[in-house]
Amino acid sequence: MFKRYLFIFLWVIAAVALTAVCSAHGVKAETEADRQKLFKRYGWDVSVSPISVTEVKLPDAPDTVYEQYNKIQKKAGFDLAPYYGKTAVRYTYKVYNHKESENTEVYANILVCGGKMIGGDIMSTSLDGFMHAVNEREFQIK
Repeated sequence: MFKRYLFIFLWVIAAVALTAVCSAHGVKAETEADRQKLFKRYGWDVSVSPISVTEVKLPDAPDTVYEQYNKIQKKAGFDLAPYYGKTAVRYTYKVYNHKESENTEVYANILVCGGKMIGGDIMSTSLDGFMHAVNEREFQIK
């Protein structure tokens, strides 16, 4: 009988922990004001509102593309691994102070889950485009 209660107790604890994973990690990014503060903290000058808001289902297990993308996230202190299999919201903004902003459209993406930033990147979709971590300031125009 004790083992049964212990099993149920541990199962409930695990369920609560899994449910809370989205809100327990990351940096507050629930409102537009929160997201704008994040960009300022990283030194990016972005559009006053997102140009795109998209729901993104992270894969249950990472493929090669997500493994590479998660390496970028880890450079900024994030890790997508706890969020695999979950749905996040991607907010995309135009970036104005990137060194490549004069030559191409540059965008900033923030991934938000449970009102918290769980990742993000700075990128260009041009043919010779790029992507790097949100905290890489050497690409900013001073």
